Amino acid sequence: MKFSISSKDFKNIFAKGQSLKTGDLLFKYIESTSPQIGFVVSRKYGNAIQRNKFKRRCREIFYEKIKQGMKLQVVIIPKDKNIDYSEIKKSINSFLGESSRV
Repeated sequence: MKFSISSKDFKNIFAKGQSLKTGDLLFKYIESTSPQIGFVVSRKYGNAIQRNKFKRRCREIFYEKIKQGMKLQVVIIPKDKNIDYSEIKKSINSFLGESSRV
């Protein structure tokens, strides 16, 4: 199963998707045929090591919580620098727990 989002899908998510802000993360999402995740992490967040660390952490938490029937494309955008692992986990759990998205 492919979990990454193509550039065409990114454009679609930003044009037609819904937004939800939880903690220091902004989630843009749209219904899809399979679960996918993408990231938009600005250089303002930090150097490449910090940006990649953030993406790895989000990916890990997202894959732990993902369910078989989940049909969303999600883009995660950090709104603050150096977000703690526990804050990332809390925000993703909150996002996945909202309404009936899972």
